[in-house]
Amino acid sequence: MKAGRYTEALDHHTLALNMIEDSMNTNELDICNTKCDQGVVYYHLGNFKKATTVLESACSIQRQVLGNHHCRVAKTMYHLAIIRRIRYDIDPSLHLLNEAVKIQLSTIGQSNPDTISSQLEVAKSLLDFDEIDEAIMQLERVFEVQRNILGNEHPDLVETLHCVGICYARKNDETRAMNYFEQCYRCLSYTSHAASAN
Repeated sequence: MKAGRYTEALDHHTLALNMIEDSMNTNELDICNTKCDQGVVYYHLGNFKKATTVLESACSIQRQVLGNHHCRVAKTMYHLAIIRRIRYDIDPSLHLLNEAVKIQLSTIGQSNPDTISSQLEVAKSLLDFDEIDEAIMQLERVFEVQRNILGNEHPDLVETLHCVGICYARKNDETRAMNYFEQCYRCLSYTSHAASAN
């Protein structure tokens, strides 16, 4: 997945699913979680219809088994929201993301990477709605959490800084936009240098 070899990843997830279904010790949740992994691969491959079908079915089972306020349910809602946002179905996407964030804050907490990812997507959806000031507030909160956890030079900060820069560019505040884009560039340069040194 992380290498972007999605077809190969799908083959592995399908093989894993077949093995789980054939196992004597399997349960419905194991099958469901593996199908979620397949759904994520489908949307990376651009098969949004298949991804939505798989993830919605999995989410329904997760809710039955785990309840509506479980972090695994929130993770699946996050993936469904991403697909809807990609397809410009912004309002349902934002609704799903807000619900996911509520669950994540009450179960895994603010510092968990899944919570941060959901909050970052909320900010992007707000930007899609041209609610730029709200998006900036959300991004600044995310950035502070990331910086407290990861430090000032972590590559995960780059996307957040870039999004803030885009917000200020949309507000025609070129000075602030350039400031954030320069921070983004410095962070990228530092991480590239650190990677080559290792």
